[in-house]
Amino acid sequence: MKTFLPTHIIFTFPLLIVQSYLVIYVSLLLLRRMKLLKRPYSGMNDAETLPAAFILLGVLIISSANAPALFQAVKSFGETYTSITEPFLLFYARSFLVTLFTSLLFIALNFVNLRFLFRADYPVPNLPVNLLICAIGVGFAIICWYTCREVLDNMTPQYINFR
Repeated sequence: MKTFLPTHIIFTFPLLIVQSYLVIYVSLLLLRRMKLLKRPYSGMNDAETLPAAFILLGVLIISSANAPALFQAVKSFGETYTSITEPFLLFYARSFLVTLFTSLLFIALNFVNLRFLFRADYPVPNLPVNLLICAIGVGFAIICWYTCREVLDNMTPQYINFR
């Protein structure tokens, strides 16, 4: 009988949500440290808010790169081990570190983009320059997402169903 909610979803989904919150929190701290975000947020102008929002969107996209790998690992460990807790949590820790490192690399690339390529134009309130900065940031996010996903695919044990 097929269950309504498979156990690999129940086991993996909360970890993905916690991981997303942790990566966003670390990113917010780093963006505040780099002076790309200022407190209070309502006091920021549009020139500062738009690139920071796109950086956070890119970080959230990158933090979802390991979702297929985690679901694959739960299925594979469920077929191989009697208890999947220890091997899965070790795999989750490694995949979380890869995701966090890729997110930090993405933030560093955007920081270099803002400070060196657009240093004369940022944070001047200029919508075309902000859109150009955001477009370059989205390109970096896609590159980092694919890189993180490829690294995680190489780390993931493959699930083979012989039924």
